[in-house]
Amino acid sequence: RYYLQGVCREGSKCLFSHDLSSSKSSTVCKYYQKGQCAYGSRCRYDHVRLPQAGGAAAPAPPAAPASPRQPPERGPGAARGKREKRTLVLRDRNLCGSGEEKPRPVGAPGAAPCCSEPGDSEEGKPHSYLEAICSGLEEPGAGGCPAAGEQLCPYAAAGACHFGERCLYLHGDLCEICGLQVLHPFDQEQRKAHEMMCMATFEHDMERAFAFQASQDKVCSICMEVVYEKPSASERRFGILSNCTHTYCLSCIRQWRCAKQFENPIIKSCPECRVISEFVIPSVYWVEEQEKKNELIEAFKQGVGKKPCKYFEQGKGTCPFGGKCLYLHAYPDGTRAEPEKPRKQLSSEGTVR
Repeated sequence: RYYLQGVCREGSKCLFSHDLSSSKSSTVCKYYQKGQCAYGSRCRYDHVRLPQAGGAAAPAPPAAPASPRQPPERGPGAARGKREKRTLVLRDRNLCGSGEEKPRPVGAPGAAPCCSEPGDSEEGKPHSYLEAICSGLEEPGAGGCPAAGEQLCPYAAAGACHFGERCLYLHGDLCEICGLQVLHPFDQEQRKAHEMMCMATFEHDMERAFAFQASQDKVCSICMEVVYEKPSASERRFGILSNCTHTYCLSCIRQWRCAKQFENPIIKSCPECRVISEFVIPSVYWVEEQEKKNELIEAFKQGVGKKPCKYFEQGKGTCPFGGKCLYLHAYPDGTRAEPEKPRKQLSSEGTVR
């Protein structure tokens, strides 16, 4: 088949026959038979007309006209029977001022609007897409879209509206807390809700600022370095002891509590005052007040309680802390395990702990 198309690369070494007398030609262009070959004279296939089933030769495909021509009119009423081309206009929801299309005179121009009234003018037509949508809807009080003059301008609320006094939307009053035009002049509920949200955000930011100011000069009692001046950002965290007020960085106090050469009561106690603390709480800010520390401890327990215990291993292992473990003890199906009592250990002095 490649030889018939003139593209056989094997030549005399080809395993197939190159005899044209015993081969049926298949190089006739099937697209030319349909009259739509896009290649024309550049087509690699033969442009010949094959005889039809009845024996008569198929007629040649009609030549494409050089330029489109208008079909001849068959009568004076033929042009009137055809649909004239009309411009697209909005007719839904009485946007044109009329529920149905008005019949148009025969001699009217094709570009005239389909729903134009004798008294219509350019002023009555919608000048924007928003006006076209809202013109046929109900009043805002009946559940429709609110008017543009009652909505706060999003650009003015963000801080810059280049329309100025020509803006179709309402420019809100200035909020004294955030400094943005986001207070609705007429909606008192919106004003109260925004002021409460702004005040809560302001109080939270002030607390963070005070906490940062109180933490920036704290020195670790083990490495004797300012915690916020450590080279690595991951080391600029405090290790808050649950029952002690001494200052330690997280890496130093963890290293102290992981020492193996001391007994358990020693490593759990503060290196300075020897007060035992059950756990260390990581914190970005230094916390000294007991009320703030209790909130930090509660948040720490809730966060750790969602992580699975590496010793329990979903019931495959045993946790040495038992019911005092802060991590999650749950089975693969999600069922929480019953709290176990911590195992007792015998110290080198013969005491049970």
